[in-house]
Amino acid sequence: MVSFDGIVNLVYKSILFYFSAENQRLMAEEGAVECLISLLDSSSELIQRQSSKALANLGVNNENKAKIADCGGIPKLVSLASSKALGVKIEAIAALANLAVNGNTFHAKWFLRHSQFLYR
Repeated sequence: MVSFDGIVNLVYKSILFYFSAENQRLMAEEGAVECLISLLDSSSELIQRQSSKALANLGVNNENKAKIADCGGIPKLVSLASSKALGVKIEAIAALANLAVNGNTFHAKWFLRHSQFLYR
């Protein structure tokens, strides 16, 4: 399991490198996506929220969108979008929105089919 400091470091790097596609790609290559997706299952709302935020930032990069989807991130984010914790819900929806915005119609159609959580 990743330490709390490790989580904070991943979130910080994802925000710091938000505008650098190369850094986002490198973070994903080093295992950040898999790590963050596993942290979505945490019982801590803080960890869920920060992991979702980091995935939202990494999900701006088109290569990372596919990796997040392929690693099972979308169903976990959809689940968190129904969270009772408003901060978790907001960050999960932001991540899903970033994943849905590109030319890949599969992801956009999947998101629309599973967006019933918006009406809860």
